Amino acid sequence: MIGQRLWEDGSLAQDSSIEAVKETKKLFERLRIPLAKLEASKRHKKTDYDVPYAGVGVRGLGWQVSDDTIIYQEDLSEQLFVMFSKMAPRI
Repeated sequence: MIGQRLWEDGSLAQDSSIEAVKETKKLFERLRIPLAKLEASKRHKKTDYDVPYAGVGVRGLGWQVSDDTIIYQEDLSEQLFVMFSKMAPRI
């Protein structure tokens, strides 16, 4: 929803805010699509599993989405924090 609003009206936020929203959406998309639809996201169709494997690793809870990529809960939390800390209106 935030991404759509910024896409429709870029004057709502600074460029760095818009970029942070895009990066956050990409990270969540890589995990959300396979969990919801049981298929890899279009952006990562060639490399990612149809269903990510959940497990606990050295950094806590995570999902292995491809042979060489694990998305940890910590990564998702950190990216959200970064995104919200960069949210600033365009002046």
